[in-house]
Amino acid sequence: MSLINKFILSILFVTIFVVSIFTIIQITEQQNILNDELDQRISLMKNNLESNAKLVIKSLKAEVEDDIASFSFSNIDLSFQKLSMNKNIDTVMLFKLDKTMQLISGDISFKDKLLNMNTTHLQMHEMNAGDNFVVSTPIHLISKWGELHIVYSRVELKEEICKTEENIKNKIKNNIIKAVYTSILLAIFLIILGYFFVKRFMAPILLLTDTAQEIANGNLEVGKNLKSIDSNDEIGVLTRTFKDMSIKLDKSYKKLKEFNDSL
Repeated sequence: MSLINKFILSILFVTIFVVSIFTIIQITEQQNILNDELDQRISLMKNNLESNAKLVIKSLKAEVEDDIASFSFSNIDLSFQKLSMNKNIDTVMLFKLDKTMQLISGDISFKDKLLNMNTTHLQMHEMNAGDNFVVSTPIHLISKWGELHIVYSRVELKEEICKTEENIKNKIKNNIIKAVYTSILLAIFLIILGYFFVKRFMAPILLLTDTAQEIANGNLEVGKNLKSIDSNDEIGVLTRTFKDMSIKLDKSYKKLKEFNDSL
């Protein structure tokens, strides 16, 4: 394998290595940024749902306490029905402490669990392995009258999270593809640039090699071809030294030939 091919292969391997490291770092940074963005979005959606749940039950608590005081239980039932139509709400339930009066709207499968809860203040609890959460508050007239519970569903939230995750994955995939294409183009550019650089850098060395072979074959005048190399670096110094050597050898050879012819 020629020296120029070795140089080109070396540049090729170094370029591929550097570009690969650059691509991996770029992809990793983009993945971390997008994953952080996903975590922030999920946290924001959860916080918004839970904050909204607390606002709703506080507002409903005030209405219910007023309706109980005025014995307007039909208004309570109507409010519950409207709330249960919300796609994020599965169940709305009100019951008296002695369980003699119960109002429930929506999914009644939560009834027994809600009846067994003891709520002393506004609080939230997870249910069904995180698929639901219940926000609860006590109902007071003069003293504690009963409890109000709203069961929220996280199914829609999880669907939104899945959509967001899918969008983030698509972004990561697209960014990876772009990074790979960019790296390939960069590698091609660097390889082409390196090829021309090596050819230009190696040209004087190749010329010196050819000249040395010609001199070895007896062509001592070939040193004149080295005039094209006029750099001031180490290669230039070597070329001038080699050129002087070939000229001196040529003169010595001619003198020796003249001496032999005169005998």
